Amino acid sequence: MIEYSSFEIENLDECTRLFLKVYSRRPWDDRWESFDQAQNYLLEFINNPVFKGFVVLENTKIIGVCLGYQRSWWAGKEYYLNEFYIDHEKQGKGIGTNFMKFIKKSIAKQGFKMIVLMTGKGFPAEMFYKKNQFRERKSHIFMVCNRL
Repeated sequence: MIEYSSFEIENLDECTRLFLKVYSRRPWDDRWESFDQAQNYLLEFINNPVFKGFVVLENTKIIGVCLGYQRSWWAGKEYYLNEFYIDHEKQGKGIGTNFMKFIKKSIAKQGFKMIVLMTGKGFPAEMFYKKNQFRERKSHIFMVCNRL
């Protein structure tokens, strides 16, 4: 049985384990040093005063997570999606798409006007988001400065 609900702090350990499981394999191959390091990364989102998170469960086990926050913008309230991940064993079965539909419906009821996010070009996530009605904004670019 698949269920969708809001993130609760009690979900943190299970969400961290799933985060490590998903992102420690291809195509991401992230190299988190420890469970605590990954959990601190997630806590930085969760501790945001305008945090909004969701989980998808199968038979009470978390198989998907969405972490983000509210941003006030001139065009209305935005949901900035920081992390969205589904257990790799459950991908390709429509669970992520149905989870995204649940999230869109939930935040629309709360007055949000759009979801914004950043993802890696050429990664499977790019195709997932495009399939779920997200589009690239040609007017924006992602920039980084690593000369500190």
